[in-house]
Amino acid sequence: MTSAPIDPQRDWEGGWQQLDLTVDNDVWLVTERIKLKYLAPLLRPGMRALEVGCGSAKLAALLAARGLRVWGIDQSASGLRIARRNTDHLGATAAFARADAFTLPFPDGTFDLVYSTGLLEHFADPTRLMRSMIRVLKPGGLFFSDVVPLKFSLARSVCVTKVSLSKSSRPCGSPSAGRCRSRSSPAHGSPPCPARPSRSSG
Repeated sequence: MTSAPIDPQRDWEGGWQQLDLTVDNDVWLVTERIKLKYLAPLLRPGMRALEVGCGSAKLAALLAARGLRVWGIDQSASGLRIARRNTDHLGATAAFARADAFTLPFPDGTFDLVYSTGLLEHFADPTRLMRSMIRVLKPGGLFFSDVVPLKFSLARSVCVTKVSLSKSSRPCGSPSAGRCRSRSSPAHGSPPCPARPSRSSG
């Protein structure tokens, strides 16, 4: 039997459709709180922030709860549905829209903070995507990206554990290993890279 070809959009939608909230579980918020603590000294209420490829927007919801003016874009309608529920759950307000990260629907220099979490590693060359993100960043603004390396991913670790417990011979990351290959896994995430957030020079 031939397995279906990998379709990232289909896989992401399928994963998000199984969820209602992703900010009501401390385990899922561990890495987001690490990122928030890391960014906190550079944040101020009223900052305009954009998360590109926001998915369920856990970090965006936390930023909105701190008083930032937050926008999030993603290709997944199901992910955006959860993003709205997350911000409502925290009593916060943010704006979310389905949009293309390569052609962001905002004027140049719109945001004080532009960031992504677990996005750039999905592109062999993320240069064009980063240029799109920097275009909407104000001169002197803050650019932050959390990249999940292949060698250390919480999603892969969880998958390996599940495979071991089931005594399956399928390696994590193989085409038949399911969510390991997709951003849709609820366990997706890892501690942020140690590099400091960078300031745009305009």
